[in-house]
Amino acid sequence: MPVTPPAAAEVVLGIDVGTSQARVAALIDGVATPIPIPGTDGSGLPSVIAVNSAGEFLVGAAALVEAARAPRHAATGLKRLLGMRARSPNLRWLSPQLTFPVATDLLGDAGVELDGRHVAPTLLTAMLLRELHQAATAHLGRKVTRAVLCAPSHFTERQRAALREAATMAGLDVSRVLTNSAAAALAYAHGRGLARKRVLVVDLGGGGLEVCVVQVTGDDLEVVTTGGDPTLGGMDFDGRIAEALVSDLAEQGHPRPEHLLDWGPLRTLAESTKETLSTQDSVDVTLPTGPGPKLDRERVEALTADLAQRVVSVTREVLESNALSPQGLDAVLLVGGQSRSPLVRRRLEESLGVPVRDDVDARTAVVRGAALLGHALLLSETGKPAASVSEVLTAPIGVAEDAGTFRRVLERNTRLPTAKTLVIPVTVPGPLTLAFFQGTAATATENEWLGALTLTVERPGEVEVHLELSTDGTLAFSATLPGAKRQPVTLATEDLDDASRDALIARSPFHTEPEARPSGLLSGLKKLFGRR
Repeated sequence: MPVTPPAAAEVVLGIDVGTSQARVAALIDGVATPIPIPGTDGSGLPSVIAVNSAGEFLVGAAALVEAARAPRHAATGLKRLLGMRARSPNLRWLSPQLTFPVATDLLGDAGVELDGRHVAPTLLTAMLLRELHQAATAHLGRKVTRAVLCAPSHFTERQRAALREAATMAGLDVSRVLTNSAAAALAYAHGRGLARKRVLVVDLGGGGLEVCVVQVTGDDLEVVTTGGDPTLGGMDFDGRIAEALVSDLAEQGHPRPEHLLDWGPLRTLAESTKETLSTQDSVDVTLPTGPGPKLDRERVEALTADLAQRVVSVTREVLESNALSPQGLDAVLLVGGQSRSPLVRRRLEESLGVPVRDDVDARTAVVRGAALLGHALLLSETGKPAASVSEVLTAPIGVAEDAGTFRRVLERNTRLPTAKTLVIPVTVPGPLTLAFFQGTAATATENEWLGALTLTVERPGEVEVHLELSTDGTLAFSATLPGAKRQPVTLATEDLDDASRDALIARSPFHTEPEARPSGLLSGLKKLFGRR
């Protein structure tokens, strides 16, 4: 009688689609191991998309080849726009740092136009995820569909939803969306047997800065607070070096690149120069047209000193906003591609007075942490002890009041999962519409638009709107109308023009209360510090 071989153990992939590089990992023989991507040097899959002469989309290494041939046919850094509206307030801050002009699709979402074709960040993300998925399937020799995805802490609920949508397009079943810094902390803590240690994670990737404080007990993580700056990343350091190269070339009579996408090859060269200078004092730059200038670390550090200082300032702000001191930290981790910068490391150590650990692989910590959580989810499903990660809401979610002010419903750093109920007295039956936003601004429209919730109320009474956030920040709504049972409801997420949005907000059942005006000396002191 033939012997049936035992079934292979199920695997949940860990995936990090970074702004510059995308990676996948899995637990192999008890070790969270990054999976090699065919056609790359092992550093990850380049997060680049291109359109070739036949009108076909290319990603990764093939896109890099096309970018070198025809810069205007390729773009990198599109993840910065994932799930973002073209009219997003955050995009106004981000636009000066982008390496491409923003295009708007028919739904009002932000993207880029390549060779006459609109490219959505969701499409690029799905194509990268498909490449990673195929590489993992081939390497493991079996079909794998489940994954833990990583996302920056500054991602709104809508951006996380876009990440999930891209994964579905790539044939993946998302078990969890994990914050990058929490994933890095999990990779660091695994197997160390730590007992109630407080760890600061500074994740400086290609597209943004993420700062997180995590309390670690064994393999269990509890996020204490998180913050960051989505407009500061490794690509901005590259931009400074590219500008210096252009200035040097201008002295030799070469014209400045005309189009933003024409900067692509220079930025690629700037990135490789930056990486070389993280371990060497100087480098001879070779341009496509021939030998270029010689750059040294001292000059590059002078060019990027203010960016390094912003990393320090944001880190201090996150700590101080939660009354945390550097002396209360047990470890400081610096991860992400840009973390290899000696200047950033020095500035952080000087400011915090705490050494940055050097026993963490800065580039793969996030994806390995995601793979560890994926395995932990499998263990917990079978009732076995497993690592756990408890996260917090990274930006407030709220509703617009009739005067346009923002009423917070769920506060930043709220422990997940969580739920909140809005109770709205209704005296006159009819339509009831609420406009939801996410962000920290006092004015609703200065935050990120999540969508409108419209209910038809047929009798007077109290309407209850229930908000629920899952373990990984997925937002769901339900409502209890007078005389009816609780039912799920859905946000209408399509974008609105200014007039339609203003009219919607003006119909809000929430009224802005007059602000108390202090008088005398107290009033003068508050005005002095910018508060009224």
